[in-house]
Amino acid sequence: MNWNRCTARILIVPTLCIAGAMPGGAQELQTPARAVAPAEARPGNEANELPADQVVATVDGEPITKQEVESTLAPQLQGQQVAPQQVQQLQQTTVSSLIESRLVEKYLREHGPQVKPAEVQQTLDQLAQQLDAQQTSMDDFLASRGYTTDMLKKRVEGSIAWQKLQQQQAADEPQLQEYFEANRAHFQAPDFETAKGQVLNAYLGAVYQGIVQQTKATAKIQIVDPAMAPPAAAPRPATTPVPQ
Repeated sequence: MNWNRCTARILIVPTLCIAGAMPGGAQELQTPARAVAPAEARPGNEANELPADQVVATVDGEPITKQEVESTLAPQLQGQQVAPQQVQQLQQTTVSSLIESRLVEKYLREHGPQVKPAEVQQTLDQLAQQLDAQQTSMDDFLASRGYTTDMLKKRVEGSIAWQKLQQQQAADEPQLQEYFEANRAHFQAPDFETAKGQVLNAYLGAVYQGIVQQTKATAKIQIVDPAMAPPAAAPRPATTPVPQ
């Protein structure tokens, strides 16, 4: 997974597309532990702005909608014959990924790199231009994903913050070298320079999962639609780094 390319998809799919796309085994790697205060839960009212039958889950009051699940899953199902039971499993996995995405977004809004309102607006303007070129209105775009305007702004802000965090981590070579040395057996390369791209990819996956681990225990996660309930996951070892 190319992390910069993934977050650049904000203009097409405004959500943290890294959700559910962690490098295999990244969370199992040994990393220097870093303590950080968990993000405070803030009550939200966005779910109240949407029809009740659209909301499948909420994370600290922030809704995940059926349309968002469907639009996220659609590329995987396109052109394929999938049994109804498998579709439901994919929906559950997608909900789980979106829950994690919401947790990371919220953490980054409160503890991550600062994102100025002008940066969010610039991205929204670019999106509006793309939609206009496709003869699609912003209202139609929002409806297709079950978003309110405020929800879209949060998706954009979270993705910009994640992209900035990636850039910060990529610039910290001593940290990446430390990570490489602690996990040398996991990289099929003779030295750090050769494995640098792989190391950054794995480290960002570990950072992402570290944030999820630290915030999930205190977050208020409600599954509104039982059919969309993600399967229980085995606990992961708390060895992933979280940016201070």
